[in-house]
Amino acid sequence: MKSQSSSSSSKGPRGRRSGVKVPCDECIKRASQTGTEGNNLELCQQCTAVLSRPRKKQEDQPSNVRRVRRQSHAIIDTALGIRTGQPALPWSDVRQEQHALQFFLRHSAPQLAGYFHSPFWQKMVLVAARHEPAVRHAVAAIGALHEKLLAGLVNPAETTQDKRGRFALEQCNKSIQILIKPREDGGKPNLRLMLTTCVLFTCFEALQGNCEQAIIHASQGYNLLQQYAVDPEDKRWDAGAFAVELDQLTVLMRRLQTQGKGLMGKDFNMGSCTQQLALEKPTRFTDLNEARSSLERVLNQLTIFFLDLELDDKYYDMAITNGENHLIFAPWLQAWELAFSSLLAQRQQIIDEQERKGAMILKAHHLVAEILSSVDLSLAEMAWDAFHTKFTAIVDLAAALLEDSRRSDASIIDARWKTSGVLISSSNAELSFSLGIVDPLYEVVARCRDPVLRRRALELLATHPRQECMWSSWSAWKVGNFLMRLEEEGSDTRTTSSDIPAERRISEARLDFSDKSLPAGRGRIGYKRAVPRAAARSALNPGLFHWRSDEPGFIPSLNFATVVTPEGSRSETQSGYFARPPSTTGPPTVQLTPPEDKERVTMWSSFNQ
Repeated sequence: MKSQSSSSSSKGPRGRRSGVKVPCDECIKRASQTGTEGNNLELCQQCTAVLSRPRKKQEDQPSNVRRVRRQSHAIIDTALGIRTGQPALPWSDVRQEQHALQFFLRHSAPQLAGYFHSPFWQKMVLVAARHEPAVRHAVAAIGALHEKLLAGLVNPAETTQDKRGRFALEQCNKSIQILIKPREDGGKPNLRLMLTTCVLFTCFEALQGNCEQAIIHASQGYNLLQQYAVDPEDKRWDAGAFAVELDQLTVLMRRLQTQGKGLMGKDFNMGSCTQQLALEKPTRFTDLNEARSSLERVLNQLTIFFLDLELDDKYYDMAITNGENHLIFAPWLQAWELAFSSLLAQRQQIIDEQERKGAMILKAHHLVAEILSSVDLSLAEMAWDAFHTKFTAIVDLAAALLEDSRRSDASIIDARWKTSGVLISSSNAELSFSLGIVDPLYEVVARCRDPVLRRRALELLATHPRQECMWSSWSAWKVGNFLMRLEEEGSDTRTTSSDIPAERRISEARLDFSDKSLPAGRGRIGYKRAVPRAAARSALNPGLFHWRSDEPGFIPSLNFATVVTPEGSRSETQSGYFARPPSTTGPPTVQLTPPEDKERVTMWSSFNQ
C-alpha cells in the first residue's frame, strides 16, 4: 500500500501538494480574463503559501522567493496551455545585475518590439547576452535605466545622483570596456557584435534623452554596415554561433538611418538605392512584419531622396534625374497598398488588438509616404495644403491608436516645458524601437498649416508620452510647437492653411549639435524659411510631366520671381498663385531668381528632454 501511495503521488498532476490544487480556479480565471498569459500575473496568497512550503529541508529565503516566482509563472502558463518559448534568462551572480536583466526580459523587450514581432529584442539579444558579457552589460544597463524612467520624472543631469542611474551607467561602461579590450587570442573584433552593441548603446542614450550621442552611435552602426556592403566576405562578420542575425541588424539600422536623416537633414550622410524599387514591387504579404519590413525599406529611401533633393535651374540634369526618381515611389506605394489591403481582408476575422494597432501604424506611415511621393516640389511649402485629407487621416489613426493609452495631466506637461524635464514620467510612458506614431504626427505638425488639425496632432504628442527610437513625443511636441509659433507669429486670426503666407512658412528644420560650448545634451534647431528652388514640374521637362491646363505655378512673391508668358497670353496673380488662362496652348515659363537662402538658427534646449 505504501508503494502504491508513493506511485500514485508521483504520477499526480503537477502543481498539487497535500491535496491542494495549484493554481486554484480563481488564479486561472484571473489569468484568462486579463490576457497576461502568465507574464506578469502572480498567484494568490493561498497558492503562493502552498508553493512556499519546504519539501525536504528549509530553503534559504532569497532562493525560496525566486523559486516561488518562477513556479507561479510556469504553473499558470501550463494551466492555460501556453508555451511562451522565451529564451532562458542570462543569469548573473550579481543580484542588482540579475534584477535589471529580468526587468529587461519582462518589461523592456516587449515594449521595444512595439506592436510587431521583433526577434532581435525578444530573443536574439537575450541569447547573445548569455555568451557575450558586452551584450549582457548593455542589456542590463537598458533594463536598469528603463525601470528608473518608469519610476518618475528624470533629468539626464541627475542620472548619477541615484543608485539605479549610477548602476545603469556602470553597466554601460563595463560593456564599452569589454569591447575596446584587446582579444586574448589576438584575433580581430567581431563586427556583428560591434553592430549589436551599437544598437543597444543607441537605445541607452535615447532613453537618457541624449539625442546627440544616440545619433553618433547610429552613425557608427551605419558605417559598419557600409563596410559589410564593400566586403561582405570579411571573416569578421562570420560570427559563428553569435545569436544576432545580420538581417535583423540591417532592419534596425535602416530604421535608425531613416530617423537620423529626418532629425539631422543633410548632416546625416547616407546612400540611396532607388533603382531597386521598380524591380521589387510587393504582390502579397504573409503577415504584418513582412509588410512593415517592405514599407520601411521604401520609407528609408524616400526620406533620403526627399531631404537630399536639390532642384535648381542651374542644375537641370540633376533636377530631371530627381524628378524621375520621384515618380518611382508612387507606383510602388500603390502596389504595397493593394498587397496590404489583401492581407487585412484575409485576417479580418482573426486579427487581434496588437495586430490591429500595428496595421494602423503601417497605414499612417504609408500615408506619409504617399504625401512625400506625390507632392509638387515646385510649389514650395504651399504644396502641402493639397494633402489636408491625408493629414486628417493620419491624425484620426493616431487618435484611435492612442485612445487606450493613459493621458498625461496638463500640469505635468506645463512643468516639463518650464523645467526641460525628460519625456517619460511614471507608468504612462511607452517605449518602442519599432515603427511608431510619433514620426507621422510630427509630419502633420511640420507640414500641415491647418490650425485646428495641427493643434490636434500637437495635443496627441503632448498627452501621450512615447519614446520611439531616438525620437520622443515630447521632443516632437517641443520642436513642432516652436515651428508653429514661428509661422503663426504676427497673425491675429488663423482659420485655414492659406492664412499662413508662403514667406512665413518653414521649409526645413534640423537638429544641430555642432556648438560644443553649450551644456551637454543641449543643441540648436536650425530652420529655413520657404524659398522656391525650381520651376514648375512641366517647365523642367514637358515630356516627363503631363501638363494640365488648370495646373498652377506657385510664385511666393513677385519680388522673388519673374514670370514670362507666351506671346499673346496674359498673366493673372490671385492669392499668390499664377494661373495660366485656358486660351494658351503651353505652360508658362517660370524663371525664379530667389534671394540669398539665409539659414536661421535658434537656441534650443535639450531636444530629447
